[in-house]
Amino acid sequence: MKILISLFLAINFMFFQSCETSNAQSKTEEDAMKAYNQKNFSEAVKIMKDILKVRETDFRSLTLVGQLSISENDKEGYELTIKQLKKNPDAPDYEKAFLAYLQGQAALSFDKDYDKAKEFVKEAWFLSPQLQMVSKLRDEIISSQKLGRPAPDFVLEKVGTNGTEKVSLKSLRGKTVIIDFWATWCGPCRQTMPKTESLYKKSLESDKVVVLTVNLREDEAKIADFMGKNKYQMTVLLDKDGAIGQAYEAVSIPKLVVIDPEGNLQFEGHPNQFNENSLTF
Repeated sequence: MKILISLFLAINFMFFQSCETSNAQSKTEEDAMKAYNQKNFSEAVKIMKDILKVRETDFRSLTLVGQLSISENDKEGYELTIKQLKKNPDAPDYEKAFLAYLQGQAALSFDKDYDKAKEFVKEAWFLSPQLQMVSKLRDEIISSQKLGRPAPDFVLEKVGTNGTEKVSLKSLRGKTVIIDFWATWCGPCRQTMPKTESLYKKSLESDKVVVLTVNLREDEAKIADFMGKNKYQMTVLLDKDGAIGQAYEAVSIPKLVVIDPEGNLQFEGHPNQFNENSLTF
């Protein structure tokens, strides 16, 4: 009888394990990439996590799930990625550099451990100095260390009002202020603007959050045409001479800045790196 029970349990275990494998394999790396291209980032991470739980994947897919897991604040996805990357001690330098980069990004994003992040950046830089994401992470670390300091004040005209309406940062004290620096010619800006528009619409129902966009040195007619064609409703302020962009070091756009109710910098970085769940509307 004991033998029959043991056999029954073994068969059931194999059955459920087989089902788990089958379910994971029903979604592939191509499905994850499709979800990513559709900007369904959480679904892309979920698909890749299911895959990594039952088998290994290619390096290209690891770069996708690794970076997305951090931007989506998904530690499980990050840990699964790191686990596979560490399995190959003979990996080429660029793969080792990516591993160090990813660990540095996690140290910064998850733990706010700037010293640890810097060490990983040094390691990645030594292995592959031409890897652009490493220099971007270095800049992000420098920027993050400025957080908590007072945000530069500004008074900017609202596009479409012929200078009759202006917005000052001081007038928004007591509210969380989100600012997206952008330009119509910037491809990455165009890709992230739907996220900013979504934040703007949420802010309309709140008295705690204000969402602004700051266009850098473009013609008002061109800006208005772009906003109209895309049916965007968010507020656009015009930085005519780029002085405010310089004050916020928006040398690479899009750049999202979050200012807390006391007027201090709370976040600086790419819009996709900002976790909107941290906001209280």
